[in-house]
Amino acid sequence: MWLLSTDHLALRFFTNPAAELPEGYAILSHVWQEHEQTFQDVQSLQSEGVSYDDPRVCPKLRDCARIAKAHGFAWMWIDTCCINKTSSAELEEAINSMFRWYAEARTCFAYLYDVGDAQHELDAHPSAFRLSKWFTRGWTLQELIAPHDLVFMSADWTYLGTKASLADLLEEITGIEAEVLTFSKALGEVSVSRRMSWAATRQTKRVEDEAYSLMGLFGITMPTIYGEGKDAFRRLQEEIMKRTPDLTLLAWGDVLPMHMLESPRPVRPSGDHLSLIFAPSPAAFADAAEFLPLSLGELESLIEDWVAVDGNIAKILREPVVTSHGIRCRFILIEGRPFSLALLPCRNDMNHCLALIIWRSPHSEPNLPQYLVGASFSSGNQANPVRAVGPSFGSSQVYRLVSICPSTINTLLDLGWVHGKDLPSSTVPYTESLSGLPQWQNAAQPHDDEAADADTMWDWEVLTGTIKSIYIPHILRPSLSSHWTQHFWTKPQCFSFPVWLSSYLARYQFEYASPNSECQGRRDQISSLQVGQALYPYREHRFVHKHSGESFIIRVGWCRNHQSSQSSPLVATVEIITPAGNTEDFSNKYISPYSCVSTKPRGRQLPSGNSRSSSRPHRVELVEACLHNHISRWKNGTITIGDARRAVQLTATRWPTAESDCYCLEVRVKGTVYTSFKEPWGGATANERLAIDAPMTPAASPSPVSNSSSASVSKNMPWALPTREHAERVSTPKRTSHTRSRSL
Repeated sequence: MWLLSTDHLALRFFTNPAAELPEGYAILSHVWQEHEQTFQDVQSLQSEGVSYDDPRVCPKLRDCARIAKAHGFAWMWIDTCCINKTSSAELEEAINSMFRWYAEARTCFAYLYDVGDAQHELDAHPSAFRLSKWFTRGWTLQELIAPHDLVFMSADWTYLGTKASLADLLEEITGIEAEVLTFSKALGEVSVSRRMSWAATRQTKRVEDEAYSLMGLFGITMPTIYGEGKDAFRRLQEEIMKRTPDLTLLAWGDVLPMHMLESPRPVRPSGDHLSLIFAPSPAAFADAAEFLPLSLGELESLIEDWVAVDGNIAKILREPVVTSHGIRCRFILIEGRPFSLALLPCRNDMNHCLALIIWRSPHSEPNLPQYLVGASFSSGNQANPVRAVGPSFGSSQVYRLVSICPSTINTLLDLGWVHGKDLPSSTVPYTESLSGLPQWQNAAQPHDDEAADADTMWDWEVLTGTIKSIYIPHILRPSLSSHWTQHFWTKPQCFSFPVWLSSYLARYQFEYASPNSECQGRRDQISSLQVGQALYPYREHRFVHKHSGESFIIRVGWCRNHQSSQSSPLVATVEIITPAGNTEDFSNKYISPYSCVSTKPRGRQLPSGNSRSSSRPHRVELVEACLHNHISRWKNGTITIGDARRAVQLTATRWPTAESDCYCLEVRVKGTVYTSFKEPWGGATANERLAIDAPMTPAASPSPVSNSSSASVSKNMPWALPTREHAERVSTPKRTSHTRSRSL
């Protein structure tokens, strides 16, 4: 390890500090602040022969060296400047060795930069000491537990107290027993869940450090891979499971209260992180501090009055195994419906055994029993439990554990969710009080004023448990692992145009214009294209070629033909209009801007006629005809409407934001006529050319464009107009009919 001299600013590497430094070394525990000096900074100053008095030296280094030297130490270790973080090997070694380095240090100085008044009562409510940020950081947890001698220093490096003298106050602040802090109790004697609970409210800058900062507390060494995210904490739990039989590691999450079993029906887990066997972060152990592990003998004696185990309980000794199908565990399983219970060899503070609430996975096979963990509850009294999907499950309270006690057993049996068997009265355990027995048993007792036959027998009903190997997933299935998955639980109800649409259409000399005359005066009319912001149907968006008279209209709205749905599907259609002079009446082909516009695929004829009402298709036919216009039904999110001469391609992409979940509606023009309008750059400026060729990712949207006349659109959307000479060279198609678009 690298150590820093307290005499002069110099770093030196020690292979075995314990043997090379009989007097030992000092170590600093602190919260990182801005402008901390790194390993490279100190080496650079060292090469210049800089002393601690130089103003370029960080005050924290200078003062720490002064305090360490005053206590007789020639060398000290500070994590900011004694780890070469440019070397991944050195960084990994330091992280895996840090707990040991703090434990082997002769003295640890804990610098609390936010505790200024050393004379203030430390145990006051509140006090700067209690509220210090040092008690909220993830890395300082092991720095509090590992050192034998730890001295707290204030912001001006004034003595505040030692870990031993403040042990009771530290237990009150952190929840760590004073016996652990004073080494009267070995760290290994503390349950896994309790050690995890110490870190439940602590924070780290990097999500991987939630796991790396706890490795020393469990005696774990493992590779550090920054960038793996939450997988680091999963790997830590896997390593803990390999090294200890303490299954309080699995006792995280909320315990089901009994009142939740009275009326609602449980809901199957949705397959998110809460349904896995391992916790997603230390925060999940916030309420698990009081859970204690049980030996097999203790487990058997604790449940013998309530659970009849079919088989030898010693078979549970088989340790859990990590497999590709999940963690293979051997539990006492209480089969039930809608859920089952898997007894854990651990208890709560009321001396009740804990059990996992498990459901048969939909991917389970007869020879591969796979289960998910946890249950939520729905309102009402459904005949059958339903599977929760999407955010509705995530927003509900999820319970993973249940305590096995008389009231729980009584309730589950009364509901018929689990099955039991009767024992003869001769085997009923004697109890001094009936308060711990189920209510139905009290009712079964004969009253004193009744003539009870001496031979009257009453039964004791217990749960039936079988020892069984099951698989519980520890990693999300690939289809559920992406954060994009949640956006497909619901369908967007709005859309937006991308910010690059203006520049793209400018290359083809199309500009945004007010809707056509038949739409004038409607409440959905807008006169300028709004990009990058959520637009709600119903809207018409017309794009007109500046010289030829060609145009197309994009209509976006909700399908009113599917009113039975929970939310109306969003639809989009395109109407392509050729230059003026057409004689065909198209009113019969456009039913309403608030319903699906029937644009048939190529090769199918549209109904003809002059009357809107006479040619309106039947309701059922309309529903079937409009389905292909539903944005959610487009193949790969894309539809092309038109023919070989004129076509418009629409692509709907999910771009959820904090405000709303929208479809980003991209527009591209195709066909021989439209492509003939294209200029090399359309007269666009250099900045606009960059916008056209830039990767198609949403950018910060401009402020909403205020309503104005169509003549002012070009001011809001700076398209460069082509020269008059070029406009005259553009050949206008001779076709003059007003044609309805067709899907390719």
